[in-house]
Amino acid sequence: MDPSIAVSFAMLGALLARDHSLWFYFALLALTALGLALCLLPGIIATRRHHPQRLAIWALTLVSGLLGGVLGGWTWLAWLVALVWACLSRDTLDRWAARAAGTPVGTWRICPACAEAIRVSATKCRYCQTDVATPVP
Repeated sequence: MDPSIAVSFAMLGALLARDHSLWFYFALLALTALGLALCLLPGIIATRRHHPQRLAIWALTLVSGLLGGVLGGWTWLAWLVALVWACLSRDTLDRWAARAAGTPVGTWRICPACAEAIRVSATKCRYCQTDVATPVP
């Protein structure tokens, strides 16, 4: 067993061995539930928003939480990546995919003059004001 975990359990045992009121245990339970909800926040957000990659976000969230004791302070970075990933909208992901592939994805296409993502139905680029021909379906 990791020595830091053993010390944590020893400190928790000493804290709980004291004579506390019922409010102390209620506050301890509430803080534990709040901490658990905060740790699982990226997965919860991804599920509520029906994110296309919600299973991968859940995996990253759970792995970063389970490896917290092993990797030390670096798991907050994985948690932050999962949180940002969960908050990205589908339109943002489509625009990034369109920009990377150079082809229209969904309702977006690339302006030939400035290479910004514009809607397929646009006749004028909102960034560079260039007239763009509407593609024939």
